[in-house]
Amino acid sequence: MNEKLVELYKSNWTNLSIGLNHIISDKNYSQKPTNPLLLSIDEKIYLNSEIKVLFLGQETNDWGKDFTGNIEETLEIYDDFYNSEYALNSYGGHFWNGINRFIELLEKKFSEKKVSYTWSNVVKIGASGRDQNHPKDYIYKIELEYFKVLEKELEILKPDIILFVSGPNYDSNIEKNLQGVEFMTCNSSFSKRQLAKLKFKDFHNIYRTYHPNCLWRNNINEYFETIVLSFLTAFKTLDILQIKQLPDDKYYSWNSRAELILQIENLFKSLKDKNIESLSFLEEKCKFCYPNARVYKFFNEESGYIVGRYVITETDDQYIFEECKNNPIPDGPNGSPF
Repeated sequence: MNEKLVELYKSNWTNLSIGLNHIISDKNYSQKPTNPLLLSIDEKIYLNSEIKVLFLGQETNDWGKDFTGNIEETLEIYDDFYNSEYALNSYGGHFWNGINRFIELLEKKFSEKKVSYTWSNVVKIGASGRDQNHPKDYIYKIELEYFKVLEKELEILKPDIILFVSGPNYDSNIEKNLQGVEFMTCNSSFSKRQLAKLKFKDFHNIYRTYHPNCLWRNNINEYFETIVLSFLTAFKTLDILQIKQLPDDKYYSWNSRAELILQIENLFKSLKDKNIESLSFLEEKCKFCYPNARVYKFFNEESGYIVGRYVITETDDQYIFEECKNNPIPDGPNGSPF
């Protein structure tokens, strides 16, 4: 994986160096470029994780001062700052505190999973010097012309969750790097500007929300909790789209994905025929067949109608997604066998 990343960076490095060194040597350019953000992955942790998360911020300014042209030294900056856990554990600031808050919520939801986290930026080359914002156009033009590597990085990393915490003002930067990307409304509680779900090629679970600087002023938990809970959106909104994005090379309780889609479509149709347009859910615990599984009871709050309790887990060769058929315990919590 790291070999592929270095190969990607080296394939663009000569022309990038010429362009950036020209800016550094020309006194007419007041702002100078810093080093590009090059990813260095802890492969043992990453490849052994069951859920791979990629965070993307805006840009990294003063990344080793002025551009040096040395790939190895630039990779070491990433190792020292991020892979050493300095960024997450010691650096502080709204951005990293926000990332840590999301990590807490995600690991609470997937406590039995191994989760790994990688960090990058939408803009790969910032400005030299502190307290800068988006680099000047003449720097960004060089990046777009010679170092537009984000899409290739995604293809190498293959993350399960991609979270852009870059804010809506950087959507145009995302579009310039990921040709054909679509921004869609994620949740009726938030506008597309506040929280968007992105569609790009075969990648799933891509979201863009505000930069943590803004989120801390606007209830950061509410935004991040919405992203985590979006995995349950299919049942909550009776929208089959999320199910259609599941891998098609897996079995789901001995059904193909197409059979699963048909089964759930029929269920959603029957609910809508009852004038039920949305569901709520409670996370519960199975005490019988699947004690380590995630179990959810889905119901309609307005009518009190209980759709059922569904077990969600996985085995070596398939995902288990099935309705619990156990009879409720009369005096059990919520009247259920969990």
